[in-house]
Amino acid sequence: MKKILVIMHDFRGGGAEKVSISLCNELDAMGYSVAICCLNKSGAFIDTISPSITLFSTDKKRMIFSIFSIKKTIKEWCPSLIISHLTHVNVTAIISSLMCLEHKKLLVVEHSQMTRNYQQKESYFDKLVYLSTLVLYRFAGKCVGVSKGVSDEMSSFSKVSRDKVITIYNPVIDDSMLSISKESNLHKFYDLDVPVYIFVGRLIKSKKVTDFIKAVGIVNKSNNCRALILGDGPTSNELLELITELKLDTTIELIGFRQNVYEFIKASDSLVLTSEWEGLPTVLIEALALGTQVVSTDCKSGPSEILENGKYGFLAPVGDVKEIAEAMLLSISSQKNICPKHLSKFSRNYACKKYLEQL
Repeated sequence: MKKILVIMHDFRGGGAEKVSISLCNELDAMGYSVAICCLNKSGAFIDTISPSITLFSTDKKRMIFSIFSIKKTIKEWCPSLIISHLTHVNVTAIISSLMCLEHKKLLVVEHSQMTRNYQQKESYFDKLVYLSTLVLYRFAGKCVGVSKGVSDEMSSFSKVSRDKVITIYNPVIDDSMLSISKESNLHKFYDLDVPVYIFVGRLIKSKKVTDFIKAVGIVNKSNNCRALILGDGPTSNELLELITELKLDTTIELIGFRQNVYEFIKASDSLVLTSEWEGLPTVLIEALALGTQVVSTDCKSGPSEILENGKYGFLAPVGDVKEIAEAMLLSISSQKNICPKHLSKFSRNYACKKYLEQL
């Protein structure tokens, strides 16, 4: 039985962590021996990991302090394939695998725009980690971007030859998601005879959730509606203040992080993404698979790939609240356009096959 080692930070409630665990679970179900090496065995998604997956913990405070622990795990586990996720982890994984001459087995995966992330970093250490990719990424067996836009950016930032960077879409869709049915008593908004818009994601500046709130305010003036915001993060208080300022307290509710968002997405009339930048926004794929209309900003990168330039949803310019509001109104009055063949590229099985081609 071939062994696959996946290296990640932890199991917090982020999109990258969610799809990384989905990949592990699917590989495990396909009969491969899978192990995960992380800083600590904690986070909102830990209970979603298959019990047959082996967990290794470095028990360090930072990934960079885990170099020797990861090296030891690689030597003892003897994997046929190593997959690491996110820049800090990727840099550590390359150093560790180089020390035991196993770097050619390593796939380093980027989930977002490296230049944007680098620009957002405030500490010199974090910036140094990103700059180290200019040297280190060339030693990985392959570099993986979760969308074509991320792959292009990965090559541009790290100066790795574009031929060495492959695109593998995230493993998102599976049979359990498609079997989700609309739940009763999910939230009081769904009992009203009005459209319900939903935002799902981390409440951070780059998600521009303030634009979602302002757009809901515009929509509500001409068409009575409700909106739910699912997620947590550092901007939650700012968002609550804006909701009160715009007198939308009875229209919009923040209901916090939910481990399983599928029921909410399916029950909603339209899902809205207002990000300044993305990698491959999983929530758009989930909404399409669940038959919910989608509105997204046309940011770099992912939305235009997922929606095929507006064929399967509505795209609006980043930061243009009026255009976002107009797209939201159009989304609830337009017929859904769903293509199973298009969505199959984002299935768990398809993604696993692409990773296994690297064995």
